[in-house]
Amino acid sequence: MRGRLIVNLRFSYLGSEAEGAELVAPLRAAAPAVMDTVMERDYTTFDVISPGGTVPTPSFERMALLDDLTPETVDALVELAGPDADTPMTMIDIRQLGGALTAHKGQPSAVSRPDAGFVMFALAMGPPEQADAMWRAGQELLDGLRPWLSDRKHGNFLTAPDATAEQTRLAFDQADYARLRELKAVHDPNNMFRVNFNIPPRG
Repeated sequence: MRGRLIVNLRFSYLGSEAEGAELVAPLRAAAPAVMDTVMERDYTTFDVISPGGTVPTPSFERMALLDDLTPETVDALVELAGPDADTPMTMIDIRQLGGALTAHKGQPSAVSRPDAGFVMFALAMGPPEQADAMWRAGQELLDGLRPWLSDRKHGNFLTAPDATAEQTRLAFDQADYARLRELKAVHDPNNMFRVNFNIPPRG
């Protein structure tokens, strides 16, 4: 696959194998498959659906929520990061949100529940001395997608530029965030655990 533009489609479906095959049939028919790893699998192998690398590599990540994924959004993405774009971005990953993730049921929790339709993950890889250019490319991508970006964040998709209290706050509902600050004031009033996506204690 080296040097080729590859579209990688990943999905999971909790149901019968026959129903899953029917759902994936249009995807298989859309274009010739370079690799087809769709199969019925145990939950213990669920992680291989989105495999990660095993060798540490310098990378520069940007993530954002998309309110919607329209044809215009796709056109903008192709223009900004497609095969003809002058960008160091190595990978663009778009995941559909919704379902149980957005449900406000049961006890309060620290789970982010934004109502955006999709999350976009952009990755550039290169040596540390190219950091400025990599971060700049990620910001240019977000700027070009501004019409479709949500003003919210998601706790599972925060990157280094989001490591401020102001940006982290956007990943939580107001009531959940206030409760987390109250808990932080009880268990970590001096904010010792702050070198992360920090939620400062109340007061």
